[in-house]
Amino acid sequence: MPHGEHRRCRARVFSTRRGRAPASDIRVILFDVGGVLVEVTGIAVILDWLEQRMTAEDVARLWFDSPAVRAFETGRIEPVEFATRLLGELRLDMTPERFLDAFVTWPARLYPGALDLVARIPPSYRRALQSLQCTPSQVLFLDDSAVNIEAARKLGLHVVRVRGAEEAERALVHAGVVTNAASPRRSPDGA
Repeated sequence: MPHGEHRRCRARVFSTRRGRAPASDIRVILFDVGGVLVEVTGIAVILDWLEQRMTAEDVARLWFDSPAVRAFETGRIEPVEFATRLLGELRLDMTPERFLDAFVTWPARLYPGALDLVARIPPSYRRALQSLQCTPSQVLFLDDSAVNIEAARKLGLHVVRVRGAEEAERALVHAGVVTNAASPRRSPDGA
């Protein structure tokens, strides 16, 4: 869209009469990496720091609802400010430096099949992602956060809430972007 031009996008649920978005409509696939392609151990670490005073579900909800996390993930604050704010929200008595030292170790590993799944996405989708010259209805967004999913849905993106590479693969198969086999389906532009 040219600068200053705005389009109204109505919210669109990831479905059609057949239960999936037509693959020809999808031009871009956006992944949230943490919790979708990469296993993250942060919840367990926070539970330990809190001495199990909360449940894992409560910590996850706090993380997804955290103003500090949202500001950091969108690049509005620097790491030390993120740590300081989050420690305040959690009421944890530790230095921001100690928190950040632990935080960088939270990405534990790629989920099994994550690299294969990404490799199976046709190249034209990856090219489109680089330029993002598309409408919201041409984007399939996969995330593990209900807050992010709802925000993307309101923008008109096709959305699927997933946890791990297996669920992400099922969503991509359901959308017609990849097949169950190890070879990608042809992308809409024939690539």
